[in-house]
Amino acid sequence: MGGQLLVSCDQASLPSANGASMSDPTDFTVKVRGGRDLIISKPEDGFEVTYRREVYYPMLIASDVLRNDFDESKVKLLTEAWKLALSKAKSLGWLDDPRKKREPALAKPR
Repeated sequence: MGGQLLVSCDQASLPSANGASMSDPTDFTVKVRGGRDLIISKPEDGFEVTYRREVYYPMLIASDVLRNDFDESKVKLLTEAWKLALSKAKSLGWLDDPRKKREPALAKPR
């Protein structure tokens, strides 16, 4: 059974609940696919999640994360993957509020 996780991108990064260090971000692979998807994976743990950019809102949607095999270790991986996806999406300008993007004013002819 698949599912989606909707996460508003104006939320801050999630810290570790118990203050313990999480996985090293360099252990993850980050790929951009089709100008809409961020694929975050950690092959040695068999972990992969895809975050899709919502076109009309500054939001990422994690797909297929609510599977039956989801346990505590996957939650930690998902937390780290979210941080990486959020950082990458911000660097790509995906999370800029489209309502704040305005076309430059046209110069009036003299």
